[in-house]
Amino acid sequence: MATNKCYVCADLHLNHEKAVIFRGFRDLEEMNSTIINNWNNKVNKDDTVWVLGDVGFKGVEGLKLVKELKGNKKLILGNHDHLNLIQYFKYFSSVKAMAERKGYLMTHIPVHQQEITGVHGRWKGNIHGHLHNRFHPDDWIYQCVSMENVDYTPILFDDVVERFNAATLSEAYRQGETNV
Repeated sequence: MATNKCYVCADLHLNHEKAVIFRGFRDLEEMNSTIINNWNNKVNKDDTVWVLGDVGFKGVEGLKLVKELKGNKKLILGNHDHLNLIQYFKYFSSVKAMAERKGYLMTHIPVHQQEITGVHGRWKGNIHGHLHNRFHPDDWIYQCVSMENVDYTPILFDDVVERFNAATLSEAYRQGETNV
């Protein structure tokens, strides 16, 4: 019996002409079809995918491409998601500003480090988008899942957790904590 999987990704930027340029695609059709094909080759209809913002451009036209993507799609709003919420609920089963899963905070824009590691820090780490191919300097508490960082394919949530575990171990050794 197959189990339903949970994936995450961010910054689809479907129908975004400028994204074609900075991502190195030939044209808009190639970029959109690469994202859609990669997604559908990995995600099954019963899987869940959290999209951490910046879905589509050119108004509703970019958003309409989401109907071609398999799975139960949930949206964390990004800084380019400006449509009326009703539009997003046509394609996503959930629309939020942020969400928590297994102790990890999922957002579009990275939250302040104090929210994670500070006195009132209540999360193990922050899974986010927004930075595209740039990385947060404190990568042991941040994991950027922008499409550029995940080969334009949703990544398993548990694989992101493994990245956190590896980065945390690396950070502990860097700080001289050898009893980790």
